[in-house]
Amino acid sequence: MKDKEDAVYELIKFGVKCRLAGGHPVFKTRYIREFPGVLAVCYGASDEVKSELFEVPEELRLKLRETHEDWRSLVREYPDLVEKALKEVKVENPVPV
Repeated sequence: MKDKEDAVYELIKFGVKCRLAGGHPVFKTRYIREFPGVLAVCYGASDEVKSELFEVPEELRLKLRETHEDWRSLVREYPDLVEKALKEVKVENPVPV
């Protein structure tokens, strides 16, 4: 399993890609039996950004559950990782974020 910062960065990259594609990222923490992580879903841009399973530490999964699975909690807590992801992530037809 990845360490917490690596796991957070992977989720942030997914979220940035989703937002650049015009979607809204959500990290589902429930209903994933037997998997130690989250299901990342990109609502509104799922044609370009497919859902993915991410293995994350239990403390991160619980934190996302507490924040109602919303990626903005990660953005507020890790702005430096968001900036790094914005430089790295590319999509075909980005929309302004």
